Amino acid sequence: MRFVQSALRSLFTPLILLACIVGCSYPGSANHVGLATAGRAREQAPATEKPAGVDRGPTDAELKSDDSPVDRKMVYSASLGVVVLDIEKAVAATETIAGEFGGYVAQVRTNQITIRVPAADYRLAMDRVSQLGTVTHRTVDAQDVTEKYVDLEARLKNARAVRARLEALLQKAEDAKAAVEIERELFRIGEQIEQMQAKLELLRNRVAYSMISATFQRVAPQADVPAARELPFRWLRELRPEYLLSEGY
Repeated sequence: MRFVQSALRSLFTPLILLACIVGCSYPGSANHVGLATAGRAREQAPATEKPAGVDRGPTDAELKSDDSPVDRKMVYSASLGVVVLDIEKAVAATETIAGEFGGYVAQVRTNQITIRVPAADYRLAMDRVSQLGTVTHRTVDAQDVTEKYVDLEARLKNARAVRARLEALLQKAEDAKAAVEIERELFRIGEQIEQMQAKLELLRNRVAYSMISATFQRVAPQADVPAARELPFRWLRELRPEYLLSEGY
């Protein structure tokens, strides 16, 4: 009996070891079901869904929503040469035109005047000045200053933010030396802000008011030429007295 038990034990022991090895190498049915379910969930997930904690950038729809038109900043100017009978009257008339359109006179010389008018009325005002005489030349210029305008606005905004932080630090300064250093930096930033504000204001004025410069030249009026008298007799007209006089007869 003991021999039989020993034989059975020696037979089943390798089978039990083999079953354990196979069980460790191949997961059970429950693990297989979990992995398969997770795989199908990943395959069925929408392509646009972003994993948690991962930023893949804006979508096409988001980019289109931010695509707003840019407000272009344009500077218009014109230079005219006009021949007139009276320069003083032409200069005065140009000043009147500037006032009618809500503009102003920027510069006046002997025979030259520069006015600025609202950009919306730029063409109309230029045509009015051209009608004061005979235009000998006309030069029209348009300049896009959008990039410069946006850059100045951004730099001014940043400078103001730096000034605000320095003012907050000045309130917390613990000694006189630190306070002096902060005040010195505040003075420097303040000067930069004033300069940028002046440049931005000048640029805004150039965009809002277009420039028209007119140079007037005087032309002498032609003297009235008296009409030639008609001779009373035909035979006198046939003699052509003007011809005889020109030949010295």
